[in-house]
Parts: sequence; C-alpha cells; structure tokens
Amino acid sequence: TLVDDAQRLIARGDFGKLEDLWTDLITDTNIELDQYFVIADAVKQTGDPDRARLLLEILGEYHETQKKYRSAIEIQKHMLRYDQESPHIRKRLVMLYRKNYQNCLHLEDYLELSGLSKDEPIMKALRRLEEYLLYDLGRYFFFERYGLGQVVQVNPAKREIVVDFDKKKRHFLSIDVAQGLLTPVDEQHFLYLKKEKIEQLKAMASAQPEELVIALLRSFHKPLSVSEIKMHLDGIVEEATVQKFWDRVRKALEKHDYIKTTGRTTKTYAYVASPEDKKNQAIKAFHNAGPREKYRLAEEYAAKMPEVFDAVSADLVRAGNQIRRDHPGLAADIAMLLESIAGRTGPGYTVHDIMDRNSPESILSDMANPAHQMHLLSILQEKDPAAWVETATRLVFAINEPKLLDAITDRLQDRPDTLDDIYHTILATPKRHPKQFLWMLKKIQTGRLDAYMKPTLMPKLIDTLEYVRGVKSVIKSILSLANFDALVATADATEARRIWNAVKGSNVLSEFEQQNYMRIIEHYFPDFAEEKTDIIYATQDALKKKKQELESILSVEIPQNKKDIGRAREFGDLSENFEYKSAKEKQDQLYAKVRTIEAELQRVQLIERLDIKTDRVEIGTTVDLERMDDGSVVTFRILGRWDTDLGRNTISNEAPLAHLMLGRTIGASINIDGILHKIRRITKITDL
Repeated sequence: TLVDDAQRLIARGDFGKLEDLWTDLITDTNIELDQYFVIADAVKQTGDPDRARLLLEILGEYHETQKKYRSAIEIQKHMLRYDQESPHIRKRLVMLYRKNYQNCLHLEDYLELSGLSKDEPIMKALRRLEEYLLYDLGRYFFFERYGLGQVVQVNPAKREIVVDFDKKKRHFLSIDVAQGLLTPVDEQHFLYLKKEKIEQLKAMASAQPEELVIALLRSFHKPLSVSEIKMHLDGIVEEATVQKFWDRVRKALEKHDYIKTTGRTTKTYAYVASPEDKKNQAIKAFHNAGPREKYRLAEEYAAKMPEVFDAVSADLVRAGNQIRRDHPGLAADIAMLLESIAGRTGPGYTVHDIMDRNSPESILSDMANPAHQMHLLSILQEKDPAAWVETATRLVFAINEPKLLDAITDRLQDRPDTLDDIYHTILATPKRHPKQFLWMLKKIQTGRLDAYMKPTLMPKLIDTLEYVRGVKSVIKSILSLANFDALVATADATEARRIWNAVKGSNVLSEFEQQNYMRIIEHYFPDFAEEKTDIIYATQDALKKKKQELESILSVEIPQNKKDIGRAREFGDLSENFEYKSAKEKQDQLYAKVRTIEAELQRVQLIERLDIKTDRVEIGTTVDLERMDDGSVVTFRILGRWDTDLGRNTISNEAPLAHLMLGRTIGASINIDGILHKIRRITKITDL
C-alpha cells in the first residue's frame, strides 16, 4: 500500500521521494487520518521535525481546500505535539472553528470564554471549547429520568444550558453537571430518528419489524425490559397493535444470534456484537494504528483474542522490520512477543541483532513492555559480566523510568561502592539529573535510603526547591517537622549554620515554614536566635511591585474568588462539591497571603544609593569574585529578597552566599563549596 511505501522510504531516509509520494497519499480517500499522523511522527523520530511539520501543513491545506474543516482541525491539533503553544496554530484553529461552525450562534462567545482566541494554554482552551460546542443549541441528549432532550438555550458566560426533555421542559443545568448526567445522541441513534425521521421508522415497523427492534437495542448500551422497548416504540407502532407487534418480534429476537435474553418473569433484551464483528473491528483497529499502538493491540490480542492475533501477526512482523532502525526498543518488544508464543514465526532479526546495533539505553527507553525491559537487563548482565557495572551506571543516568531504575540498582546491590558513587553524583548534580533526583528522593522518603538522611543533605534539599521542578512535595515530606527536628538534633554547629542559612535564604519556603524550621534550629543552637533580623531590604521598584501585588489580590483575586464560591454553592451538596471546596481553599490562601504581605510591608527598609558604601561588601553593592584555581571572575549583586534575579546574578542579602560576603573587604578570601575565591572589586549597583 502507499502507507507501507511511505514507511519504507522513511526507513531508507529517502525523504525526497516521500514528499513526492505524499501528494498521492493525501488524495487517497481510503487512508484514515491517524495513518497520516503515524507517517509524520515517524519522520519526526528521525530527527527532522520541520519536515514532519511541513507534511502535516500540506495535508491540512488540502483538507481546507476540500472544505473538510473538522479533519483540518484534527490535523492542527496533532501539530500541537510539535509546538504546543504555537501562535500560528492557535490562529489556524480559530479560523477553522469559525468555518466549521459558521452557523453556531454563540461561537465567538465560546472562542473567547475558552481562551482559544486569547492567551489561555491551547490544550486547555480546546477542551473547554469542545465542551461548549458539545452542549450547543440544537444538540440532543438522553436522560433516563426525563427521556430525549434538546438544548434550547445556552448561557456561555455562566456555562449553563436549558434543555427541553420529553418529560420536562426548560430544565436548567450547568455544563459541569450535564457531563455527568446526559448521554449525547447522534444522528444514527434510534431516539434521534424517532424525533426527526419517524416516518422512516414507521416504514421499518411495517416491512422489517425485527430489524426495527434490533436498531433500537443497538442504540442503547444496556439491556432493555419489554416495557422499556414498548415505551420507545410509542408513536411508531399504534398502541392498539403494539402487543401483537411485540409477540411477533419477540420469538425472532430470542432466536437471534446477537440478541442476549436474560431473566424469566421479567425478561431483558440486549444487542451484543457478533464474534465476527468483534474480530473484524479488532483487525481494522490494528491496521489503522501506528507502530506503538500496533504493539499494544498485539499484546492484547495474544492474551485475549488469539484468532485475531493470528490474522495480524504477519503485519506485526512487517512493522518490526520497518521500525527496527528508528524504534529499536519497540522492535525488540515485537521480537520478544513473537518468541514467547509457541510456533510463531519471528521477524527477520533477533534481540541480539538489535543489541549489536544500538546502545542499551536507546533500546530500554524505547520499549513498551516492562517485563521485556527486565529481560533485556538480564541479557545485558549475562552477555558481558565484566562490562555490566559500567553499563548499569551509564543506564542509571540515561533512564527516567523509576521501576527500571529500581531494577538496575537492585542488580548492583553487590557493588555498594558503585551505588554510593551513583547516589552521590545524583545528589551533587540534581539539576543535571532531575528525574533521577526525584526517584532518589522518593526512595529516601519511603525509608529505602536511610543512610542518606543526614544533616549535610538538608541544605541541598532546601536549595533545590528553587531550581529543580517537581520535587517540592517530596522534599517537604522528607523535611517534615519531626524529621527536621531529628536531623538537627544530630547536627554539629557548622552543619546547623548551613541549614540555618539555607532556610533563611530560601525564596520557596513560606514565612510560616521558615519560622517553624528556625525555631527548631534555635532550640538546639540558641546562639543563632540572637542573629535574627526582621528588616526586609528593598528597592523602590521592588516595593512598588509588592504593593501592586497586594492591591491585585484585594481588588481582583479576592472579589473573583467570592464569585467562584457563590457560583459553586449553586452546584448543590457542599459536602461533595469539589468546586466549592477548591474555591474555599483558594480563599484561605489569598487571605493568608494578604496577611503575610501586609506584615512584610511594615518591616521594609528602602535601599538608598547615596547611603551605600564600597569600602566593604554591603547591601546595594556589586561584588567581583575571582576564582583562585582558574582565574575566572564572577559578579554578584546583593539586594533584598524581593529584588532577587538569578538571571542577572542578583542575590538576596539573606542568601547563604551573601552571608559569606557581607562585611568583607577587597582581597578577602571566601570558600564557596570547597573552592577558594577572592574579592577583587566592590562597586555600587548603578540601576537602583
């Protein structure tokens, strides 16, 4: 097929011919949209995302010219995987939605409220926009309590709709509530046909009564009782003849291969897909899938639908041969799966062939089956025991999957020195290895690495809160007040000083958290309490921004929060109302923040340029430090906590590094993390 030809061209790297073939591909009406995405993604995997993006742009333009706007929207959505916040894609999506929903009365409101036409994150905006469109005017829904209903009024700003049901008119619902209650009804559903094309159903009742009831049962994904079936036939079959109609149809239904009958006194009837239908649907899903989804389906079919696996195994072999260069791990998965099934012919390669041509880390990180990953580790360890330790160490820093990291390090338990080197490297360079750092933190949190719970670790954990993302909750769990107390109790004065400086200089810990930690330190080291200061040094600009922040909370965020609380109350039972609880939590946070800022503003001392002296390091000075081992010079500006700007090397006077410099004169030596520096120059900061 053309799709197979495209995959072969990608495997050979012949992108010129691929672009020529693409023109034929996009005009082939037998190719599903997902198959185009598989080809584009395969090109992206070769390291050429721009070419993949170009192919999708050509595909999108073709669908637009054919006025297939819904398909064009899906193409733009897929392109977001390449550039999630692209302004160009945002504009294209807005334009396409306008074309596809040009008769939608409230579309402009939906675009604005969803944020798609503004600057809301695109994926979030798209989800909200699709919610609005799903519950737009004229849409049909089924609600067991009231029957079929149609949206007759919408209020986009309040996210509310009014539905006329068969049994209740003008029923008000919020969209959030509607999502849990209403079942969308499409144009093929029996209830829609009954509403809009009842004459068609009456004709079926006369000519094909059995097929009429089967169509009814297929529309409902649950068994229906006789009374429910008759209720839905009301208006199609005359009331006086409905019993005779049912008696005639019932016997045929109970003999039908795809109708399941349950119960004795009160029977129910349900449509079940035939085995052949299920098999054909499964085969079609496999052929339309991309390589990774193909493998996932093959695993499922091998376990639950062996006859389907037999039908698709040849295609699976072809997929493995096509992707072995670009996806060595997935190709290894396919080989292992086929090898695990007795009598199954494998692809034209073995797992060892893949290992000879690819690094272990590239294979492992590309594999989809965790059990296969573990098996590959065993093969690696057995294949070359002498190189295993070096390989395993390299894998730890290349793999991000926690379970795989556990498996690798478990296999190094007989090499404690190697493990210790690995753990110390991760702790020393968390910014370079953030995934491994988080993995190690979770091991510490659960007590699996108690040996590293030492006072010397605490400053590092507090500092990493500022520059390693995703670790905050784990670190705060590790540094619970009980753990913090136990660690400080074992610290010496030097270690306690480092912990004190880290807590005091943190821009991430709240004031409340800092106070709790510092009280614990003061309990064991009372002398530190005498050094506390309540002064917050700030420039005019920083003070102005802090006041503006307070004003924004008071005049914008708190009033909006009150509206959110009021709106959430309308959703019902407050004990189970997530929106209400969330809004109330936000209220507590806002008022706590107001109290904190107001208290801080009472302790501000402005940094005045005329008052700054340069005979020694003080707040408001720029300091040039020369590194004594290589002569390189680094410059720091020292201001208050609100003026911190690490991008300009502006640090807070409360930071540990500032404490090392404050009060020192030119020529003074400073030891920073074991490296000697000297102060070479002190000047006033010029842009205060």
